[in-house]
Amino acid sequence: MTYALYTGCTTPVVAPNYEVSARRVCESLDIDLELLHAPCCGNPIKPIRETEAVAMALHVLGLAGDTNLMTLCSACRSSLLEAREKASPEFLDRLHLDEETIQMLQINHFIQVLYEDIGLNRLRKKIERPLDVRVAVHYGCHLYRPASLYREDPEYPHSLDDLVEICGAHSVSYRRKSMCCGSPVMGVNFDVSMEMTARKLQDIKEKADIMIITCSGCGFMFDRKQKSAESFAGELNIPVLYYSQFLGLALGIPPETLGFEINRVPVKSFLEKVLP
Repeated sequence: MTYALYTGCTTPVVAPNYEVSARRVCESLDIDLELLHAPCCGNPIKPIRETEAVAMALHVLGLAGDTNLMTLCSACRSSLLEAREKASPEFLDRLHLDEETIQMLQINHFIQVLYEDIGLNRLRKKIERPLDVRVAVHYGCHLYRPASLYREDPEYPHSLDDLVEICGAHSVSYRRKSMCCGSPVMGVNFDVSMEMTARKLQDIKEKADIMIITCSGCGFMFDRKQKSAESFAGELNIPVLYYSQFLGLALGIPPETLGFEINRVPVKSFLEKVLP
């Protein structure tokens, strides 16, 4: 099983622990990754220059050729799928792209690769170190939105909960589970964005041992900016892990290879709890 890995703009800069752990997990599951050297997917400029954003996304797809694509960023995947939906044959021709190749290309987020291409049963059989902890999962805004592009209900998703529980953990319910992390409004109103982050972390503080995420933008808010959120919520100290780090531990991958030293909120207490 081979994928072209598209890391996008944000993950290599703010979440190298996400990328390195995802690579280690894929290696453990015999998924071959070929790094796709490609520019931005166009998502940041969609609100003001939609045509240009679509062209940027299609350019990325063109660089992938006929190798199925894996993204780590949820917004990247949505942008690539939306661009393909909107692209007319004439527009593709102007960009010198082959319509059949673009339409046949499989575009999956890392989570969908695990859930749909590998499957829960195969993953469950590979678990070597069950992780008996309470987990609050955060899907984020883009993993299953817009709804027209995905099979899973964006209001009541379950795939990440399922993936957490095959690792031996308990996925807890909590208020504001579907609420945004606050990242999109940070550039407009820092205080509002921090309040959104703080409220969600407050909701899970007494219910979960850790938070699991799948998006580098969300990681920036919940992990890197958690100390800032404490000015709105008081002490939080909630470890925030990418699912790739969590699954990596459950698969028996050595923790020192999963990027935990990059996590901003200390994970020592969590690791001491789950490691022999």
